[in-house]
Amino acid sequence: MALHYPILPVGRNVHLMFQNILDEKNKFPVAVDIDEKLGQGGQGCMYRGTLDGGRVCAVKKFWHIEDFDKELNNLRRIRTVRGCIEAIGHTDNGFGWILFPLYGGSLAQLFKTEPSGSLSDIAFLDDIGTLFKTLCALHKAGFIHLDVKPSNVLCDHRPGGGYRLIDFGTLGRRKRRYSAVLCFSEYGRRGPAGWRSDVFSAGATALEALVWKDKGPKGVKNFHTERRREQYESDDSEETAFFDVKDPVTGSWYLSKVVQNRLNEFAKHIPEIVAVIKGMLEQCLSIEHAVIRWEKALLNMQRLVHPQYRNTRAKS
Repeated sequence: MALHYPILPVGRNVHLMFQNILDEKNKFPVAVDIDEKLGQGGQGCMYRGTLDGGRVCAVKKFWHIEDFDKELNNLRRIRTVRGCIEAIGHTDNGFGWILFPLYGGSLAQLFKTEPSGSLSDIAFLDDIGTLFKTLCALHKAGFIHLDVKPSNVLCDHRPGGGYRLIDFGTLGRRKRRYSAVLCFSEYGRRGPAGWRSDVFSAGATALEALVWKDKGPKGVKNFHTERRREQYESDDSEETAFFDVKDPVTGSWYLSKVVQNRLNEFAKHIPEIVAVIKGMLEQCLSIEHAVIRWEKALLNMQRLVHPQYRNTRAKS
C-alpha cells in the first residue's frame, strides 16, 4: 500500500496545525521535533512535540491514512474508559497525525533501565495492578485491546499515575470471536482471539516486569533468548506468541518450560502474586477476578510488612 504523504526528513522541527478531538473548531499549533523519535511500530512513528505554552507531548505520525482514521475513531469510542490514553487532538489537513499527552516512557523502555527495590516492592506491584484495572474497565465497556505488550503500556510518572494502555488501532468488540491472526501481540497465546487473549497478554507482560525487577535489562534480554531457543528446539516455526510452545504430537499449546521455571522461582518470594499471573497465563481467570485477587495479594503483603494492616479484612 502506497504512502499518502512523503516521509518527513530528519533534522528539523515541523509546525503543524491540530484541532481538538472534542471540539473541531478549536485549533492550535504544535512544533514536532523530528530528531527525537519516541518509538516506532507497525502503523507509524511517535515523536516528541511541544505546544505553544511549552507543554511537552507525543505526536504519532501514521504511515497510511486508513490506520489514522481507524485509531482516531477507536480513541473516540474508548474516551471515557479510565486508564486508557486520551488523545488531545489530530490534524485536519489530510495528514495522519494524532496528539497525545506525554506522562512518561513505555514499559518496554523502562525495561532497558536498571531497577531499584525488590520483587516485593508494593508500589511496583500496585502499578502492575493499574494495568489490570484498565484492561478490566476496557472489557466492561465492551472492548478488547488485542495488542497488550510492554511497548503499548505507558508509565504515568505522576503521583498515583500507574500504567496506561496506548495504541488502539487493533481495538475490537468483546463479544465478537476473532481468528488467531487478529491477536496482534506476540505476548498473546495462539488460538482464537478474544478477551482471553488480553488476559494472557497482560499476565505475560506482568511476568516480564517481574523478570526486569529481579534481574534488570540483561535478565529481560536473556528471558527473550531462552524462550526463542526453546521454540527453535521444539521445531515451532510460528512467528508470534513466544510464551507458549506447540506439542509436536498433540498440536496443543502449553506454557514454555522457561516461563514455568520463572514462575516457580518467583513463587518462592511472592506466591500469591505469582498465583494470579499463572491463572492469567493458564486462562482460568477473567480480568475481573485477576484484579480482585491481585488486590487481595497486595493487602496480605502489606499486613506482613506493616502491622497496622493485620486487622484489615481482605477484599473478597
